[in-house]
Amino acid sequence: MRRTMIRYQGVLTVAVLVSILVFLVVQLNSLGKNVTIVAGETPDLRLPKDPLAPITLSPSEIEVLRQPGRPTFFDYFDDLKVDSIRDITLENMVGGMWPSGKLFINLAWKRARIPDIEMKVDSPRDVQLIMGHAGSLYLPLKDKLASLGDAVWEYENQADNAFLDGRSSNMNQFKPGVKDIKFVFSDIGAQYTYWFPWFDTWRPVLQPLIDEAIGPGMNAYIGRMQMARMINGAEIKKHVDSGGWPSRLHRIHIPIMVPPETVFEVFNRDGVMKIPIVEGSIFELNNRVPHQVNNFNTESQPRVHLIIDVADQAYTDIRYMKPGQHCVYDKDIVC
Repeated sequence: MRRTMIRYQGVLTVAVLVSILVFLVVQLNSLGKNVTIVAGETPDLRLPKDPLAPITLSPSEIEVLRQPGRPTFFDYFDDLKVDSIRDITLENMVGGMWPSGKLFINLAWKRARIPDIEMKVDSPRDVQLIMGHAGSLYLPLKDKLASLGDAVWEYENQADNAFLDGRSSNMNQFKPGVKDIKFVFSDIGAQYTYWFPWFDTWRPVLQPLIDEAIGPGMNAYIGRMQMARMINGAEIKKHVDSGGWPSRLHRIHIPIMVPPETVFEVFNRDGVMKIPIVEGSIFELNNRVPHQVNNFNTESQPRVHLIIDVADQAYTDIRYMKPGQHCVYDKDIVC
């Protein structure tokens, strides 16, 4: 009996050692390859193991992105039909892929020193990652805004939403003539988020755009979301988004109303260059690069963008504001 037990223990030990060896081989073999991050029931993100490693898509992966019936940046913008991510944007700029199949910027670039980023900017594609186009999905939101008129942008007409006080001096200094509607907002470090009542109220026209940009089931990844409206003659002065949140969140723009004369400019070592803006397009902007916007058009039209700031991981600390509630933004959000 004792010999049998010893033999059994020896076999068990060998089996454990073999299992450990197989595990180590698998781990070593996976170095440098893409890994999957799972967050509960949320769809996976495809991220590189090395945060500075570029992603080059295989022909089969490109075919996945070219989904029938849904335009992506590969087939919506003809001049961007290429086989390598290196060929369409700043080297190492792409960090991975959302569950929607659209790409996102490597946040390592947004954490670099501003002069280092500015010196690497040679063309608009070095700061603007074109993700695709929303097709007709943006039109219900555009129609809703048109039906509500200018009054919806006045805070006194947003009584059943919530309010974040303490940001007016910043808005007046850098964004005179710009008003917003908030749906989600984080503290300055993007450690937690507050959902505003209008996120639910406007969900029917917002959710299709969110799903198209980053994928279904991804709302918990949103750190900030708002609509920004520039009246005719308004300008957003040259600035760099600061605080901890810009380097932790991906800033996605979906232009909803774009007058022809709207100009979106970023700064590089040689001066100023224009960013192309297409109504209904979806793009991620590196908002750590100095940028400015002006809306001087002859038709007296406003410019409206839906702006979604998205984290790489789902938020576990989501707080909910009540209709009419006022909170104060001073790095933290105090309610």
